[in-house]
Amino acid sequence: MNNRYPAIHLLYTEDSLSCYVTQIEYGIEEEGLFSTRTLAPASALNEHTFGSAQASKVGIAIGISKEKVFLMHQKAGPGTCILEKRPPALTKKEGRIFGQNAARLVKGLPLYPL
Repeated sequence: MNNRYPAIHLLYTEDSLSCYVTQIEYGIEEEGLFSTRTLAPASALNEHTFGSAQASKVGIAIGISKEKVFLMHQKAGPGTCILEKRPPALTKKEGRIFGQNAARLVKGLPLYPL
Protein backbone atom coordinates (compact mmCIF):
# COMPACT_ATOMS: atom_id res chain seq x y z
CA MET A 1 0.00 0.00 0.00
CA ASN A 2 1.14 3.49 -0.81
CA ASN A 3 1.35 5.56 2.35
CA ARG A 4 2.92 8.72 0.94
CA TYR A 5 -0.28 10.74 1.22
CA PRO A 6 -3.39 10.53 3.41
CA ALA A 7 -5.79 8.08 1.79
CA ILE A 8 -8.71 5.84 2.62
CA HIS A 9 -7.70 2.25 1.86
CA LEU A 10 -10.16 0.08 -0.11
CA LEU A 11 -9.73 -3.69 0.08
CA TYR A 12 -11.81 -5.94 -2.16
CA THR A 13 -11.89 -9.70 -2.57
CA GLU A 14 -12.33 -10.15 -6.33
CA ASP A 15 -12.20 -8.23 -9.59
CA SER A 16 -15.94 -8.64 -10.21
CA LEU A 17 -16.50 -6.17 -7.35
CA SER A 18 -14.57 -3.38 -9.10
CA CYS A 19 -17.83 -1.58 -9.99
CA TYR A 20 -18.51 -1.12 -6.24
CA VAL A 21 -14.92 -0.06 -5.64
CA THR A 22 -15.07 2.52 -8.43
CA GLN A 23 -18.28 4.11 -7.13
CA ILE A 24 -16.89 4.28 -3.59
CA GLU A 25 -13.72 5.89 -4.97
CA TYR A 26 -15.84 8.49 -6.79
CA GLY A 27 -17.60 9.38 -3.54
CA ILE A 28 -14.31 9.74 -1.68
CA GLU A 29 -12.90 11.90 -4.47
CA GLU A 30 -16.02 14.11 -4.49
CA GLU A 31 -15.26 14.95 -0.86
CA GLY A 32 -11.66 15.86 -1.73
CA LEU A 33 -9.77 12.88 -0.30
CA PHE A 34 -7.59 10.21 -1.90
CA SER A 35 -8.07 6.46 -1.90
CA THR A 36 -6.02 3.38 -2.70
CA ARG A 37 -7.33 -0.02 -3.77
CA THR A 38 -5.90 -3.44 -2.97
CA LEU A 39 -7.01 -6.98 -3.75
CA ALA A 40 -7.22 -8.95 -0.46
CA PRO A 41 -7.99 -12.59 0.39
CA ALA A 42 -11.65 -13.17 1.28
CA SER A 43 -10.77 -15.45 4.19
CA ALA A 44 -9.07 -12.67 6.14
CA LEU A 45 -10.76 -9.52 4.82
CA ASN A 46 -11.71 -8.20 8.28
CA GLU A 47 -8.16 -8.56 9.59
CA HIS A 48 -6.62 -7.00 6.48
CA THR A 49 -9.12 -4.13 6.54
CA PHE A 50 -8.40 -3.32 10.17
CA GLY A 51 -4.65 -3.57 9.49
CA SER A 52 -5.06 -1.14 6.59
CA ALA A 53 -7.02 1.25 8.80
CA GLN A 54 -4.14 1.21 11.28
CA ALA A 55 -1.61 1.79 8.47
CA SER A 56 -3.62 4.60 6.85
CA LYS A 57 -2.77 8.17 7.80
CA VAL A 58 -6.50 8.93 8.04
CA GLY A 59 -7.23 5.81 10.11
CA ILE A 60 -10.00 4.44 7.89
CA ALA A 61 -10.27 1.46 5.54
CA ILE A 62 -13.17 -0.07 3.63
CA GLY A 63 -13.60 -3.80 3.03
CA ILE A 64 -15.64 -4.95 0.03
CA SER A 65 -16.79 -8.54 -0.46
CA LYS A 66 -19.81 -10.27 -2.01
CA GLU A 67 -21.41 -10.47 1.44
CA LYS A 68 -20.97 -6.87 2.60
CA VAL A 69 -19.26 -3.51 2.26
CA PHE A 70 -17.96 -2.19 5.59
CA LEU A 71 -15.87 0.61 7.03
CA MET A 72 -13.41 0.18 9.89
CA HIS A 73 -11.70 2.85 11.96
CA GLN A 74 -8.38 2.28 13.70
CA LYS A 75 -9.77 3.54 17.03
CA ALA A 76 -12.90 1.36 16.98
CA GLY A 77 -11.12 -1.96 17.32
CA PRO A 78 -10.62 -4.98 15.05
CA GLY A 79 -14.14 -6.41 15.25
CA THR A 80 -16.13 -3.19 14.91
CA CYS A 81 -17.60 -1.89 11.66
CA ILE A 82 -18.56 1.79 11.74
CA LEU A 83 -20.68 1.56 8.56
CA GLU A 84 -21.96 -1.60 6.88
CA LYS A 85 -24.09 -2.28 3.80
CA ARG A 86 -24.98 -5.45 1.90
CA PRO A 87 -23.87 -5.34 -1.79
CA PRO A 88 -27.01 -6.70 -3.48
CA ALA A 89 -28.77 -3.59 -2.22
CA LEU A 90 -25.81 -1.30 -2.94
CA THR A 91 -26.61 0.74 -6.04
CA LYS A 92 -24.17 3.05 -7.82
CA LYS A 93 -25.64 6.01 -5.95
CA GLU A 94 -25.36 4.22 -2.60
CA GLY A 95 -21.75 3.30 -3.41
CA ARG A 96 -20.93 6.96 -3.93
CA ILE A 97 -22.71 7.92 -0.72
CA PHE A 98 -20.77 5.20 1.13
CA GLY A 99 -17.51 6.72 -0.17
CA GLN A 100 -18.66 10.24 0.68
CA ASN A 101 -19.56 9.12 4.20
CA ALA A 102 -16.12 7.57 4.68
CA ALA A 103 -14.51 10.87 3.65
CA ARG A 104 -16.94 12.90 5.77
CA LEU A 105 -16.05 10.74 8.76
CA VAL A 106 -12.39 11.72 8.26
CA LYS A 107 -13.33 15.38 7.97
CA GLY A 108 -15.67 15.31 10.99
CA LEU A 109 -18.78 16.23 9.00
CA PRO A 110 -22.28 14.77 9.38
CA LEU A 111 -22.94 11.63 7.33
CA TYR A 112 -25.46 11.30 4.52
CA PRO A 113 -28.27 8.76 5.03
CA LEU A 114 -27.85 5.53 3.04
